[in-house]
Amino acid sequence: MAGPTSAIAHAPTGAPRLRASVLAKIRLSHVWAASAVAIPVIVIAGTPLAVNDLAYHLRAGDIMFDTHAILRTDVFSAVAYGKPWLNQQWLAQLVLATAFRLGGWFGLVVLRALLGALVLSFVFLACRAAGAATKRAAWLTLASGVILMGGFTLRPQLLGMGCFAVTAWLVARRRAHPQGVWIVIPITMLWANLHGSFFLAPLLLGLAWVEDRWVRGRGARTLLLAGLGSLLATTVTPYGYKVWSYAAGLATNPVIRKTITEWQPPSIDVYTGAAFFLSVVVVAALLIARVRRPVPWGSLLSLVVFLAIALTAIPIAWLVVFGRHRRIAYRGDWTRAARRGGWIGLLVAIFIVLRLQGALELPIALFLLALAAVAEATLSAER
Repeated sequence: MAGPTSAIAHAPTGAPRLRASVLAKIRLSHVWAASAVAIPVIVIAGTPLAVNDLAYHLRAGDIMFDTHAILRTDVFSAVAYGKPWLNQQWLAQLVLATAFRLGGWFGLVVLRALLGALVLSFVFLACRAAGAATKRAAWLTLASGVILMGGFTLRPQLLGMGCFAVTAWLVARRRAHPQGVWIVIPITMLWANLHGSFFLAPLLLGLAWVEDRWVRGRGARTLLLAGLGSLLATTVTPYGYKVWSYAAGLATNPVIRKTITEWQPPSIDVYTGAAFFLSVVVVAALLIARVRRPVPWGSLLSLVVFLAIALTAIPIAWLVVFGRHRRIAYRGDWTRAARRGGWIGLLVAIFIVLRLQGALELPIALFLLALAAVAEATLSAER
């Protein structure tokens, strides 16, 4: 009896040692990463669901489950009843309806929290893949969570944000894992059936190819082919290439731009817009403050493009781009740093004034950005 008794007597000591070994493996970097994702997700989970158009998405999903067919005609409005309907978001509606059938309203709350965690996790991973230290990546992720808090409503848009975050991570790690960009193609297939922001997938790959070509003198063939494949993947929907006319129609329809949140320009009158403009000011300050390593203009192209997009629609992943290009800095050239910082500050001020006056349009924004780029390039060439 001595053997078994001795074994039983010593058995409990193994559990504390196991817990101690597990705790010993937890580092401060792990806490930073977990906090950057967990804090916004807790806030998201505690925020009431905004119904907006959620109810009709749930109803559309239920109808498709009951009929075993994709809705192609309008069954909701009295004026357009029975008319053809390009229901590009049909897959998102099925996802939402599935969550509701499995768990009711609580299931929808869980789904929103999971999608928010997915977005923030891949924002963090994208920042890390770009070379940002763990602490910096965590702060960028937390900042993006604060800015995007108004965008974490349970709509097809949130599923599109998840696709964007995963794509940004795959693109950010392309130099260490070049074959990973091929995964963007199946992601684009899903994205094109979830939300109208699917055009951002080939755009990200195209910008990455331009950046590599500018920095290295040549663009990776894999990136170019993956970008073309992603472009073709956008047509793998029940509606084929017509999803592009759908997305273009959403972006240009004056009624939609006045009533649908994600297609409206940012405004300082609402939280999301004010947070966005504040982030622009903060990043402008960081551009001036960091004086270590110069970055070619090719690496800044994504920032310019997404700034233009952000000025015409709510930015769904603004800080992801900043995280990917966190090397925006200068090697001791304070004159150049001050000049470029001045350009950015002047542009931000002009954009804010134009926005307040209601005169900010995409052609004007692109013209001002191009003018500043030409002026900076001319001054840099004279040195």
